[in-house]
Amino acid sequence: LLMEYGSPVGDFEAPAEFYVGPIVEAHTGPWSFIANLMFVKYMGGKGVPGDEDFVRDEKWDFSYATQLEYEISRNWGVALEAYGTFDRLGDTGTPGENRVLFGDLDQHRAGPIVYYTFFPGEGGSGRRVHAGAATALSDDADGKKGEAKELSVAIGTGVLFGLNENTPDLTYKLSVEVEY
Repeated sequence: LLMEYGSPVGDFEAPAEFYVGPIVEAHTGPWSFIANLMFVKYMGGKGVPGDEDFVRDEKWDFSYATQLEYEISRNWGVALEAYGTFDRLGDTGTPGENRVLFGDLDQHRAGPIVYYTFFPGEGGSGRRVHAGAATALSDDADGKKGEAKELSVAIGTGVLFGLNENTPDLTYKLSVEVEY
């Protein structure tokens, strides 16, 4: 279960965000699947409905991040990833003037991503796992599976294609993940 709270600091008057939802993960052989499914609640913000500076919108959204990956080798993997948001579930919240004029902006994108993973120090024989995975596995002295102790760095790059009119046609992805 993923739970996250984010609140702006300083002079920002944007709403706080609360995320809650399951993380689904499955592995079989060189294949892995991960899905982060999140309900997003927006809270607070400045202004009163009708104000031209109104930014408060206590809506609920649904967001997802998914990955289907094939591990080619210990160092290389190729994945199909998809990300998106369904804006304003059930007409929740009070949209500001821009949202009234232009509507909500569901966005969906998907595309291929290539991952290269390296292991500084080459400490063991762990299996590379990333994009939200909780642990990497390695054999201990008794041959039992346990948590890996080595550091791994995964670099991912690729292109995500917009799947609807509200999403940019192309989004370039570059990620760096460090596991220890």
